[in-house]
Amino acid sequence: MTLPAGTWLTGPRLDRLATALQIIGANAPGAPRETAVRRIWRKCGGSHEESEQLLNLLASLNLFHVDEDSVRRANSGNPVARSLRSGDYRLLGLTIIRAGLFSDQARALLEIGNVDAEGDLICLPRIAQSVAPQLVGLLSRWPEFQSRPLVCIPSNVVGELSTVWALRMAEASEPSWISNRRRIGQRAELYSFQRERSITQNPSSIAWVSKDSDSFGWDIEDRTTTPYRRIEVKGSGAACPVFFLSQNEWNQAALYGSNYEVQFWGSIDLQREQANEYASLRAAGFPIVISNIRSKITAGEWSATPVQWRIARNEATN
Repeated sequence: MTLPAGTWLTGPRLDRLATALQIIGANAPGAPRETAVRRIWRKCGGSHEESEQLLNLLASLNLFHVDEDSVRRANSGNPVARSLRSGDYRLLGLTIIRAGLFSDQARALLEIGNVDAEGDLICLPRIAQSVAPQLVGLLSRWPEFQSRPLVCIPSNVVGELSTVWALRMAEASEPSWISNRRRIGQRAELYSFQRERSITQNPSSIAWVSKDSDSFGWDIEDRTTTPYRRIEVKGSGAACPVFFLSQNEWNQAALYGSNYEVQFWGSIDLQREQANEYASLRAAGFPIVISNIRSKITAGEWSATPVQWRIARNEATN
C-alpha cells in the first residue's frame, strides 16, 4: 500500500484523518470495508475516494488493521485515538513523521533553519511555509511550537525530524515475495545507520553504501576516519548472535582487519514501530559490535563454521 506524498496531507485532511481514526472501533472482527469507508465519508465529508485514501493511509501507518474485507483500529492506534480525543495531535504527528511522509519537507527545514543553543530549530516564517507548508501545519499542533515572530521548532521535535526514518522517503509496501529475513536485514541496516549518525558530529560522513550496491562486502561506511570504518550489519528475529558471512564479506574482513566490523541486531520484530523498537533494542544492548572479527575467531572468542559447498560439473567426465 503506497503512502501518499506529504503535500497531500493538508490541514483539513489531517483533521479528517484524526476523525477517521476515532470513529472506527477496535473490537474484532471490525466493520466491513465498505461500511468503514461510508462511515468515514459521512463523518468527515470530502469525496468517497478521499475516504478510501484516509483508510488506506491509516492502514499504512499501522493504526488500522485491515483484513480481506474488514477494518478495525489496531492496538497501536488506540493510544493515538485517546490522545486525539483530548485534542493532542502529537502522537499522530510523530507516527506520520516517522513513516517518512514529510521526508522532503523535513530535509528542507533542517537545511534552511538554524539550531540554537537549546537545540531548537529557528527559521523565518515565510521561508518555512514556502519549503514545508504541510509539515509546518502539522508541527503547529504541538503546544511548544512557535510561529511568530520566528518559527521555533522545539528540540525534541528537531530530534525526530533528524532521524533516518523521518528523512527516508516513504516507500510502498514491499512485494510479498520479499522474505521476512530480507526485511529484518534491511531494518537492521537502518538501525545501524541511525546509530552511526547519532554518535558522530558530522552525520553526512556516514554513508549507507549497500543502498547503491551489495557488492562491497559491507553495508555502511564511516568516513570520519582514514581509512574508513567498514560496517557489515546483520539482523535476526532471535536474540542469540548467530549470523552468516558471505565469501566476499569474509574476504573483506581479512583485508581491512580492525577497520572492518560487524554489528548484530537481535530480537527484531517487524510488527513493531521502528523508532520505538530502535530505542528498545538500544536499551537491551544492541547492536553487538565485533571489530576485527577474523582475529577474534582466531583468538577463540567467536567460532566460524563453513556451511556451503560450491558444486560444478567436472568437464573432464563428459
